[in-house]
Amino acid sequence: MGAGDVRPTDTFAEKLAKILPAEITAVFLAIKSIIDLVARGGGGGGLAPYVSFAAILFLAVATPIFLQLTGHVQRLALALFLSISFLIWSVNIEYSNIISIAPAGWGEILSYLIPILLILWAGLALPVYLVKSGKE
Repeated sequence: MGAGDVRPTDTFAEKLAKILPAEITAVFLAIKSIIDLVARGGGGGGLAPYVSFAAILFLAVATPIFLQLTGHVQRLALALFLSISFLIWSVNIEYSNIISIAPAGWGEILSYLIPILLILWAGLALPVYLVKSGKE
C-alpha cells in the first residue's frame, strides 16, 4: 500500500482525507483564480468558461498519473476513483461556466444533472467506497 492508500485501520476521517487529491485541488483553485482575475479584467474575450473546462479535463486526466508517479496511491482503482471525485467536485465548482458553454438544449439538463451527480457521488459512492476500503 502507498502512503495515500486507505487502510482498514483508518478512521472514517482519515480515509476521507486520504482520498481527496489535495495537490490537484490546489492546482485547480490556483488556475481558477487566475482565470477569474483575467476575466474580471476584461481579458480572454469570453474564453474563461472554456479555459476552466479544459483545465478541469486536463487535471482529471492528470490526477491518476500524478498520484501514481508520486507514490501517493499504489492502486490504479483508487487513483481513478480520485480522478472521478475531482471531476465531479470541480464541475460543481464551475457550475455556471459549464452551463454557459453547454451545447444547445443541454444547459437545462446539465443544470439538474451536475448537482444531482455530486449528491449521489458524495452521498452514496464515496461512503460506500470508504466502507468497502475498510474491509480490505
